Amino acid sequence: MKTFMPRLIPVFAACLLAAGCATKQQVRYTPPPPPSILDMKRTAQEASNELLNVPSITQFAEANGRLPRLDVGMVRNETIAPRVRIVVEQVTERIMEVLQNSGQITLVAHDEMATGANRLDSFLRDDKVNFDDQADFYLEGAIYNENINMGGYVATTYTFSMRLNDRNRTQVWKRLYDIAK
Repeated sequence: MKTFMPRLIPVFAACLLAAGCATKQQVRYTPPPPPSILDMKRTAQEASNELLNVPSITQFAEANGRLPRLDVGMVRNETIAPRVRIVVEQVTERIMEVLQNSGQITLVAHDEMATGANRLDSFLRDDKVNFDDQADFYLEGAIYNENINMGGYVATTYTFSMRLNDRNRTQVWKRLYDIAK
C-alpha cells in the first residue's frame, strides 16, 4: 500500500493540471422571455388585493361613514424594449375589476355619460360644488424595464409599480413588483 500511494500522487496532480489547462468554454447568459399579459394581469390582481388592506382604505369607511371613492388612472407603459407589446388597458381593467368587486371601495367613473349625468344632477340640485365625481384616492401605475448588459447579452428586468395618493396629494401607499420568469 505504501508503494502504491506515492505513484498515485503524481497521476492525481497531472489530472488536476490537465483540467486547469483545458480550454475555457464561454458561459452564455440567455435572458428570460418578456413577461406575458397573463404575468401582468396576475401581478395587477395581486397588487389590487394588497391595496385593499392599506389602512387608509380599510379605515376610511369607519371614519367617514361611507366607502372611499377611488379614481383609477391608466397604467403607463414606460418600457423601452421595442419587442415588448404590453396592452396596458387589460392591466388597468384587471385592477378595476378586483377593486370594484371587493365591495370595499367605490370607483369614480370616467366615461362621458357618467360625467355628463353627474354634471346634470349637480345643476338640477343647484350644487355650488359637486363632490360626487371627486375621488378620495387616486391610483396610478407604470410598467418599466431595466436593461443590463451581461457580456454581449442584455438581461431585462420588468417592474410593475403602483402608487396610491389621497385627495391632498399625499402618497399613502406604493408598491413595486418585479416580474421575472
